[in-house]
Order: sequence, then C-alpha cells, then structure tokens
Amino acid sequence: MAKEFAALKDYLDVAGEVTVALERLSEQLFQQLLQVVQEKLTLALQEILDQPIQFKAAADFKRGSA
Repeated sequence: MAKEFAALKDYLDVAGEVTVALERLSEQLFQQLLQVVQEKLTLALQEILDQPIQFKAAADFKRGSA
C-alpha cells in the first residue's frame, strides 16, 4: 500500500507542471494558427479589394480560453 501511495504522490507532484506545459503548448499552437489565418485573410482581402490592406488579429487568453 505504501508503494502505491508513493507512486500516486509522484504522479500528483508532476501534474501541475504538466498542466502548465500543456497550456503553454496550446497558446503557442493558437498563436501559430492565428498567424496563418492572418496571412491568408490578408491575401484574400488584397486580391478581392485590390488594395494593400492587412488583416490583423490579436490573441487574448482569459480564464483559460482564447
């Protein structure tokens, strides 16, 4: 039983670090996706409107959501 308790404690000790790492990864992936969307929408708008405009968006994360 002590062995199982120690294994569970070790698992729980790293859970917080894993959560933080996954949140960072999620934010990085969202930023990359947003960059691609900005580039593609800018090209589409420039072709449709025939003007040198740019589409810009800013990522904002509140309460764990984008």
